[in-house]
Order: sequence, then structure tokens, then C-alpha cells
Amino acid sequence: WAVLTAPSEALRYAAMLSTWTRDLVVLTNGDNEIGAETRRGLADLGVSPRTERISRLDAEGTRLRRVMFEVGDALERTVLLHRPRQQPRTDLATQLGCELIPDGMIPGLIRVDQIQQTTVPGVFAVGDVTTPMQQVALAVSSGLTAGSMANHQFVNETLAPYAFEE
Repeated sequence: WAVLTAPSEALRYAAMLSTWTRDLVVLTNGDNEIGAETRRGLADLGVSPRTERISRLDAEGTRLRRVMFEVGDALERTVLLHRPRQQPRTDLATQLGCELIPDGMIPGLIRVDQIQQTTVPGVFAVGDVTTPMQQVALAVSSGLTAGSMANHQFVNETLAPYAFEE
């Protein structure tokens, strides 16, 4: 197996994937900025990094056979996972004044509470812009929560002028 990722994420993905395979190589596609701690962690996991630029992937039909580099030997692999850097699209949330989370697995996510409300009252956010756990089931669940809670707030505001006698 091989995983193509940024050096800053190399150790995280190597640790995660090393539970699936004992033959893993981290590829950085020309990014040589792998720190000493990351290199030590990769070595402890038995994972070797390859920082050469990738020129192409060789396959037989739909099956990967090898990763070809611009310089150096080819790497025989049958599995290649790619973890691109992620940047949430939060322009509208920023314009509305919503607070973003500056750090974490995916910097720039929209800060929400347990009902998916942002730091701006009445503004809700859901899905991939709110969590590093980017899965359809979670996006659907957060959408259901936000929709229900927004409706609940609307009903409460509508009923606020009326006094109910018991």
C-alpha cells in the first residue's frame, strides 16, 4: 500500500493505515519537509517515506501496479490512497460573522454548538464545513438536527407574544 499526503499528515495516516497493512509507504510528491519527529515515528511504525515527485501511475487494466517517479526507482504497489489537503468553503459564514476554528485536523471549520447553531444566533451550519469527520451519515444527521432546531426556534419566537394559561 501507499498513501499520498502532505508531510504534516504523514504520521497520522501511517498510524491509521498500519492497522490495515504491514507494507506501507508514505508518498509526498516532491514535498521534502518531513520533520525529524515524523521520520522517527514513521520508522517506529516500519513505514518508509518517499519524497520524490510522481510522474505517473502504471496499471494493468484498472489495477494499479506501480508508482513511477520523475527520478529513481519505481515503487511496486497495488493500493494507493490519497489524502488531499482540505479547505472548507466558508465565505458566506465569514460574511455573516460566524466564528471559525483556526486549528485542528481541518483548520477553518465553522464553530457550532450541539444543535448546529453557529456563534451567530439563528445561523446554523451543517456537514463537512463543521466537522473533520466527513461522512454522508454525519452530514445528514447534522442537517436534521439543524433543521429541527431552527424550526423549534422559529415556533418559539412566533409564540413568544402570547401568554398561555394553564
